[in-house]
Amino acid sequence: MTRIGKFAHVGLLLAALSLGACEQEYNVAVTSERGQVTFTVPSSEPYCLDRLTVYAATDRAKPIWLIDTSSQGPCTTRVQYGAIPKGFEQRGPMEPLAPGKLYVVSASRTGATALSFFEPGREGSIQKEPPS
Repeated sequence: MTRIGKFAHVGLLLAALSLGACEQEYNVAVTSERGQVTFTVPSSEPYCLDRLTVYAATDRAKPIWLIDTSSQGPCTTRVQYGAIPKGFEQRGPMEPLAPGKLYVVSASRTGATALSFFEPGREGSIQKEPPS
């Protein structure tokens, strides 16, 4: 399994702690369906996503995929990697996910954030490995 360097995971922890006292945290589920990575947030409040960002765990300065919305369009709670939901825009290029590499997904809406780690397996599965 891939490991995050000592300083990289300290930076991720500090970033997660600096989200602010006013924000509520919630979980984002990372699954794989027929080899396609899918991100899902709870269907109870807060639930509608307004931004989803995927980073390599070792480089949070450069997202490999970022989508967001400023519209009050349909509520989005489920996103497949690389598929842009109605009302969302992609910011910058999208890079393919590499099997065996550790990633961080950040899902947010006003007043709430989610942060999960995941590692795509070679056979299309998802493995999770929190920083140690």
